[in-house]
Amino acid sequence: MNFADRVRRLPHKLLLRRLVAALLSLLLLGVMSIAVDRGVRLSHMIPIVLIIFCSLLLQLMDDCKALEQTLSKPGTGPGRPLASRRDLRLDYLRLLAVVGVITIHAIDALFPFLTTEVTGEFAIIRDAMNPAAMKFDAAVRTCCLGFNIVYIMLSGALLLQWKEESLRDFYLKRVSKVLLPLLIYYFFYQWQNVRLFPLSVSRIGDILRMFFTADIELCPFYWLIYIIISLYLIYPFMRYMMKDLSYSSLTVLAAGIILFSGTAAYTSFAIAPVISFWLGYAILGCWITRPESRRYDRFLFPAGLLAATAVAWAVWTAESYEAYISRLYPYTPVMVFLCLGYFSFIYLLPKRLLKDGTLLRLFGRYSFSVILIHWWSLYFILGRYYPQLKPAADAAASTGTGVLFWNVFASGSIFNTLFRMIQANLGTHAGLLYLIAADVLLSLAAGALLEDYLLKLPLTLWDKAVHALRHLGKEQSH
Repeated sequence: MNFADRVRRLPHKLLLRRLVAALLSLLLLGVMSIAVDRGVRLSHMIPIVLIIFCSLLLQLMDDCKALEQTLSKPGTGPGRPLASRRDLRLDYLRLLAVVGVITIHAIDALFPFLTTEVTGEFAIIRDAMNPAAMKFDAAVRTCCLGFNIVYIMLSGALLLQWKEESLRDFYLKRVSKVLLPLLIYYFFYQWQNVRLFPLSVSRIGDILRMFFTADIELCPFYWLIYIIISLYLIYPFMRYMMKDLSYSSLTVLAAGIILFSGTAAYTSFAIAPVISFWLGYAILGCWITRPESRRYDRFLFPAGLLAATAVAWAVWTAESYEAYISRLYPYTPVMVFLCLGYFSFIYLLPKRLLKDGTLLRLFGRYSFSVILIHWWSLYFILGRYYPQLKPAADAAASTGTGVLFWNVFASGSIFNTLFRMIQANLGTHAGLLYLIAADVLLSLAAGALLEDYLLKLPLTLWDKAVHALRHLGKEQSH
């Protein structure tokens, strides 16, 4: 049966959904190109069309394979993956971490004076705000900083558990799932900041050099992912240690990490530097998600509440950002117990409250893409229409058909009107909540489209190349 016949067997609703998603991806990327180029440039549009078309074909091929599995594996099918045995609570923690990170950046965008000195319009906003409200915002932001650490802990929970996997397979999988998407989005931010074209070999070399030397001026949130990648380098070796480590010994290790967490922040005597800081958080993530650790939830959740109280007290009594942040973040007992409290809170929730809904599944599947695109959603879509936000991409803005098309597509007037209505009638903080919700939903939509119809082709080519090299290696060994 040829490919066309296999596609005809797919459900019509699925075909329609794929076509609509491909068209939306074309519209999204096409308008991005028009905004950056200040008009239509066929030399830039044609590659976009080809990439999306090839990605659509790959999606349909995957759907056909899934359809052929329905008879042998009931409950699966096109557009419906095999049932996962992943812990639903980790999906909720991942969702909270995504929202928490976006909240940090939304607060920084609207209220930068909480962490830096400002002048001009931001100084006027600062002077008009209630000091108590500013303290509250700073405390919320500091508590949300813990969700950066939750990401580290989740990576430890998922990847430090023993699994029969060779070093080669582990690293190749991380390249496909993390490094390549990160690199593609690095080029994406160069493009959106009008620094990609004219494209040349030397320009590509410069961008690769900036990527591998962690030049994150245009995407400052990359710092967290670089830390996670650095941890990936040692995770496979740590697995062997964790495999033979009894739970009681792991608990002693976790207790030591907690005990010595404040030495670097509060004294000049840093103990156990090898297991401290980010690696220590990863090990704590592995420990707190073990079933045996549920006995500690009733202690760790109150400890997390006390840590949040300590954050509020430290922020309230401090005169400046620098006066309190080093005592709270990133590797201090306050932050350790706050993050452990986040985990314990989710694990203490009754199972009947943890629903496996569509939104949770979407975030579970596209959470990495949401994190990678949320900066663009905040500063290149929402930021264009908030007078407080001045993104670097404003360099691409000018009068003309391209920018007019961009404004109509992005519904800038709607975003601006909604924000001003909410701010005028409900206050600045209601506007902040609107900004967070809008960024989360826009990032989910854009991230899903770009993952399925922009990243799909290069990642598939990478997987095919790896498969071919493995096959060649087996033939040579024989």
